[in-house]
Amino acid sequence: MKKVFAAILCLFVLCGCESREAELKQRIYDELDSLSTKLESPGSNRMKGYYSYYLPQGIKQRDANSLSEVFVKDGYRLIMNFDPSAVVIKNYYTKSEENEEDAKTAASMNQEQVAKLTKVQMQEQENKTLYTSNYMNADRELFPYTLQLIKSEGAYLVYLDGSLVKLYTYLPAAAVPSTLRSMYLLMTSISYDKDKVLNDFSLKSLTAAKKQNLDYLQSHLPSSGSLEELLNPKSEEGNGDVIEEEQSDKKNKQEEEK
Repeated sequence: MKKVFAAILCLFVLCGCESREAELKQRIYDELDSLSTKLESPGSNRMKGYYSYYLPQGIKQRDANSLSEVFVKDGYRLIMNFDPSAVVIKNYYTKSEENEEDAKTAASMNQEQVAKLTKVQMQEQENKTLYTSNYMNADRELFPYTLQLIKSEGAYLVYLDGSLVKLYTYLPAAAVPSTLRSMYLLMTSISYDKDKVLNDFSLKSLTAAKKQNLDYLQSHLPSSGSLEELLNPKSEEGNGDVIEEEQSDKKNKQEEEK
């Protein structure tokens, strides 16, 4: 009798977990579907050499270089990488006539037309859920994006590839919707200096830029090399702020500044 009761209890627990996961996935879909219809740009409150963006309230900048930034929201790390290759490809490796037509179309689209192009598609894979669609950045250009939601050790790795920018975070289920809204706002608020990007990033320098991003991430990796630990380190007691970087990280930063 006890074994039967235990089996029934386990079944209820499993059903409850699956139900919560299904609710989270559907909530993310609804959130993206709602966000995609908003045409108003919030403007920008952060200016960088190659791009500008809007940093939402509740997010603090932790660290940065010319192409990458580390933010902190609710005690969890959020990494954003600007990818100049998306600008180069858009301007040099697609037909100029198509670019001009796309620009004219995007600039004159109404909300109904935007809704059709930004309709979200959700796909379940073996260990992750994919959400794909298009978005309009602050310059009213259309870019594709893919959101990957991957469950790992009771929390979720959220990877938003917006072509121009790529954002990563790792956090518990309860924090995903709020952080996703901030990630989407960061992505759609991006405006870039096309002439400066095209002038500075040839094929050779694009390779160097990707290496710079990898080196930057590597300098922030913990000793275990865990991506979850990178994005979700322990917080200080009582304030939720992320703990200070290890001494090796400070040394790397000092060497970069030289």
